[in-house]
Amino acid sequence: MTNTRLKRIKTNNKIALQHAGLDSISTDLTHIKDITKILIKQIQKESSPKNMEGIVINDALYTSLFIKYRRCFNKTGRRAGLNKKHVSLNFLKLHEYLMYKANQYYAHAFDIKLEVTVNIDQETNKIKGFGSTEIMEIYPLNKKYLEQLNLLADNLLRIIFEKQKKIKTSNKLLHADRNSRPISSVT
Repeated sequence: MTNTRLKRIKTNNKIALQHAGLDSISTDLTHIKDITKILIKQIQKESSPKNMEGIVINDALYTSLFIKYRRCFNKTGRRAGLNKKHVSLNFLKLHEYLMYKANQYYAHAFDIKLEVTVNIDQETNKIKGFGSTEIMEIYPLNKKYLEQLNLLADNLLRIIFEKQKKIKTSNKLLHADRNSRPISSVT
């Protein structure tokens, strides 16, 4: 095995940015697949988490799943996202649910279910304060939907790989940025 030193060059080249954006979406979709597998195993083992640690881990996994899915469809200056037309009709209802939950609950907390209480002094019958408790869905996606999401992620990954194949790369990328300042070396 030869020891080759690679020169990393920071660039704003359009082709490089397209590749980076697609790689980022691919990573998110791969993580979604990994998370769905973990959650399916968890559902098969138990009906719901038994302690606070399990509840917190479960919530973190679902939050990550919903946010990563939503990110795949966000277009930013550097990352061209997927769009609804990339979702096949048999997954469209699931897609819309995932986007709704991500936007209304996980990303922006507009749709949090709260149990609101009023604290009343029993002797004076005066209000002493208010309280609220967030009512969490332990499993916002059941096993069937997690399995469908896994298939949806596979379909979207195929689309990303096809997009990556279509992007033309050439030595122009290297030559356009050869005088740029290296940011690090990789061995």
